Amino acid sequence: MALGVPAIDEAHEALFQELARLGQLSDQHFSVAFRELIAAVERDFREEEDLMEQIAFPSLANHREQHARVLSGLHHA
Repeated sequence: MALGVPAIDEAHEALFQELARLGQLSDQHFSVAFRELIAAVERDFREEEDLMEQIAFPSLANHREQHARVLSGLHHA
């Protein structure tokens, strides 16, 4: 999901790459890596929302709601 903000777009790409890597892990390593991914996503979303607030991103409220849905899904997976 490209937003046209390089720092955010790069973070999104890194997230997608990490998700692809998770799919290749054994069950033994998956649960630890998945918990680490959730922590990284929570951190990245906070940083992204802070940056969006600084640049007065027009759809910030909607984007925060999207983040909340993603995090809820991750925590219930």
